[in-house]
Amino acid sequence: LSGRVEHREFLGSRIRYSVIVGEQILLVDDTHEANCNTIEVGENVSLQLESDLVRILHN
Repeated sequence: LSGRVEHREFLGSRIRYSVIVGEQILLVDDTHEANCNTIEVGENVSLQLESDLVRILHN
């Protein structure tokens, strides 16, 4: 999936990204360690999803 980072939030050992994919917003959690690169807001990204780790939340 291709998308664009809309928002980035630091949560201690994790970073949560809001990624726009088409008309949907996906929340993506990634590990965060000191001196590691982070993805910038506005940056285009490609996502690979592991189906057993995906959680779908409905309104």
